[in-house]
Amino acid sequence: MAEEYAPHLLPSPYGLLRRFLTILFVLTLSFPAMGSPPSTKLTMVLTGPPDLSKMRATGSQHPSQVQVDACADCHPDIVERFRTTFMSRALAYPDLDQVIENFNAHLTTVIHPVTGVGYRALIDDEGRWWQEEFDPQGDYRRRVQVAYLIGSGNNTRSYIGEVNGELIELPLTWYSATEDRDGLWDMSPGYQGANHFRFSRPVKADCLFCHNDLSPTLDDRLAGFKEKLPPGITCTRCHGDGQAHIDARLDGQSWDGADP
Repeated sequence: MAEEYAPHLLPSPYGLLRRFLTILFVLTLSFPAMGSPPSTKLTMVLTGPPDLSKMRATGSQHPSQVQVDACADCHPDIVERFRTTFMSRALAYPDLDQVIENFNAHLTTVIHPVTGVGYRALIDDEGRWWQEEFDPQGDYRRRVQVAYLIGSGNNTRSYIGEVNGELIELPLTWYSATEDRDGLWDMSPGYQGANHFRFSRPVKADCLFCHNDLSPTLDDRLAGFKEKLPPGITCTRCHGDGQAHIDARLDGQSWDGADP
C-alpha cells in the first residue's frame, strides 16, 4: 500500500499489461502530458459515492469484531491490551471518531510538484471522507470516496477507495507529527513522479496482508474482494476461527479442542 512494490510482489505480465492499458486510457482522456498541468478544457469528471452494498457485512460491526467482543467476555484483560496495539488499528472504516488528521482547508490541498495537478482531502457535511483531484487553472475535478483507512496513524495513514468494483490506493497520505515537524498532508509514497497511478493503483490481497484479517478475493478481479474488509488484525488472524470454542463455552460445555 504505502510502499513501492517489492520485487517478489510485482504483478504478473497480464497485470502489468492491464495496468499499462488502464493508465494509457486515463491519460488519453485527462492530461495531454503528465509533466504539465492539465488542460483547462477538460470535462469535469465527478466520481460519486461507491456502491459498497455488496461488500458490507450485516449489522454495524464486521463479524470479526463481533467475535473479538465475545472473546472479551472471558478474556477482558487480553482483549483490552490487544486493542491498544498498532495491529488492532492497522485498518479501519472512515468515521469521525477515527480522525487524527488536520482537515483545515488550507492544509489539506497539495499541488503535485511535477504535474501541477491539485489534490485535496476532505470530509463532507454528511461525514463522508473524500480525496479529490483538480486542475488549479480550470474546471476539471474528480472525487473518490474513502472506503477504508489503512495504517495505525502512528507514523502515517493512507486511504483506500473503490473504483469500478476494485480497491485502489488514494493519492494523499497523512504523515503524523514527529518531534521535528507537525503532521501534514503530502503525496502517498510512489506518487511523487509524473507518471504516478492517480486513482488506479490496485490494493491487492498481498497489500493488505499485514493490515487486517485475511479477506476472500474475487477470482476475476485484480483487487476485488467478496465482502467488506475486516478492520485491523484480530484474534482470528493468529488463533484461527474461535466460534466453536465460544459456542461451547456459552453452552456451558467444556472445551476439548485446541485453544483458539
